[in-house]
Amino acid sequence: MYRDYSLIVNGNINTTQLWCELSKELKTKLRKEKIIKKTIKSEHREISILDLTKLKATNKRLLKSLNKNDLAKAIYDIEVLECKQWAVKKQIDELFKIGNAEKIDLVDMSKEEIQIRKMFRVDKKGTYIPLKVLHEETAACEIYTAKVLEWKIEKFPKKKEQENALAKYKELLKQESRDPYEVLRHELYIVKRELNKKRDLVNLVRLSSGLIGKSIFLWEEEFEKPKKENDKNLNINMIVSEKMNVSIKNIDGIKIRQDKYNMLTKCT
Repeated sequence: MYRDYSLIVNGNINTTQLWCELSKELKTKLRKEKIIKKTIKSEHREISILDLTKLKATNKRLLKSLNKNDLAKAIYDIEVLECKQWAVKKQIDELFKIGNAEKIDLVDMSKEEIQIRKMFRVDKKGTYIPLKVLHEETAACEIYTAKVLEWKIEKFPKKKEQENALAKYKELLKQESRDPYEVLRHELYIVKRELNKKRDLVNLVRLSSGLIGKSIFLWEEEFEKPKKENDKNLNINMIVSEKMNVSIKNIDGIKIRQDKYNMLTKCT
């Protein structure tokens, strides 16, 4: 039997218990954190029942220890790194005619990693697909209201930054004697590693802010704007009240923008 679990819905734990088979290392770690509620032995298997209410998600001390300038710089860096990532992938697509987003996503993996994914039937999202089981994207679903909190740079010059990044990588290939594919693959690895590092930092703070209900920045401007995000299958605007709250703060020349709204979300 195979199914997906929605562990967290709208910032709250939706599944309080989870039955699973753990490695020795993970079992030891979770026991120390008192997350394993009970263990059931069956023949040659040992099933652990996890108490997900014991998971430590966030705390207020994290927000107090933050440097707002560093956070603003990290949000700006994410925008720049996303442009670099776009430029590298575009170069790969143009030079090697890949023309497939899934293949481009695999460029930063080694051949061994790709083979392991195929061997164990793990798709690009990290989901295990058993034999003769189709993961239906348009299956029947339930709908819930999710609170969305987004941070970005107001009026970020995305097109200009993308063009600059593209020119940079084209020039790099002219100067390199190595195989272009390997050069771009290495550049993509570096960019994605740095991008994930920045995203992890910003997302942790952003989610903590949303869950605790405490704003990180002292906003200078706050106003409402209309927002639409239509669902093709349901043929409705998924944004509740069709509007969002926008807040803006200038930190050392970096204009941080927060978009806050409620959205109808499908949960399969």
